[in-house]
Amino acid sequence: MTEPTIYLVDDDESVRDALSALLVACGYPNVATFPSAEALVASLQGPMRGCVLMDVRMPGMSGLEFVEAYVPRPVDVPVIMLTAHGDVPSAVRAVRAGARTMLEKPIESALLVNEIAQALAASELTWRLRLEAADLSERLGRLTPREAEVLDLLFEGRRNKDVAQALDISERTVEVHRARVLEKTGSDSVTDLVRRLLEFGLHAAAS
Repeated sequence: MTEPTIYLVDDDESVRDALSALLVACGYPNVATFPSAEALVASLQGPMRGCVLMDVRMPGMSGLEFVEAYVPRPVDVPVIMLTAHGDVPSAVRAVRAGARTMLEKPIESALLVNEIAQALAASELTWRLRLEAADLSERLGRLTPREAEVLDLLFEGRRNKDVAQALDISERTVEVHRARVLEKTGSDSVTDLVRRLLEFGLHAAAS
């Protein structure tokens, strides 16, 4: 499984080395460094897990241009901007475009570590929800056509009696299908299942 990674992007090698050493010393061993935003983009293969620590002003694609082009997708992880004093307006623009926050150089170590800890916590929540959504989508795909029809109607808030009439089947049969739907989707109740479908933006019958 992909491990949380801090993607450190700065065109200054000395800055990359210093920050990387600091992060490793603070308990974050998975630090991937890149000399440019283009290098990070070229390395992207599938969903990222972790956070991005990126300088605002760099040759080629700037940190601002990166955020505007790649946040929230395909990056979809928190982006922390690093800025020199004169780059504050650009950094503010980057935050408005989707970056998590900006830190001004020289960076206070404690502040940096705290921001990264919060960014990684947010990233882990997003990652967990992504896995849960994928699992529920796969479970929905196991439903039979009839179970999917029943779920669609239950999703609309219809009672068992209404579902039975709509599908021309008995209420007992609806109850059987309903129980199988809950079992296959790992749900405690229809309310729980509907909540998760709405949370993940999934279609009731996954069709």
